Amino acid sequence: MTTAKPTFEPEASVTAFYEPDDSAVEFRGHVSGPFSDTLAGRLAFLVTENDGYFENTTLGRGEPEETERVVRGTLRFEPTASFSATAMFELGQFDAAGRFLEVVNPVERP
Repeated sequence: MTTAKPTFEPEASVTAFYEPDDSAVEFRGHVSGPFSDTLAGRLAFLVTENDGYFENTTLGRGEPEETERVVRGTLRFEPTASFSATAMFELGQFDAAGRFLEVVNPVERP
């Protein structure tokens, strides 16, 4: 996830994406704005889920199933035109089940 710096003008956005072939969904958004004349903040999020873009014919399911959740908070302190400081905190989770390849006719080892 790429996040812009906090702004001193209020702004917000949300986008959504759905891809039916892979049952993939994605939600992104952010809200940004000032707390005071010298402090601004931004909160951004990303949520994606994918039921698999590769059909595992042996197991009869799409793989890999992936879920990603990320939230990022950023503070920007700018007391003068020549000094600014930025602090960022991010919390994320990524889960995947399955592989993006299929083993066909595996060789048994003695």
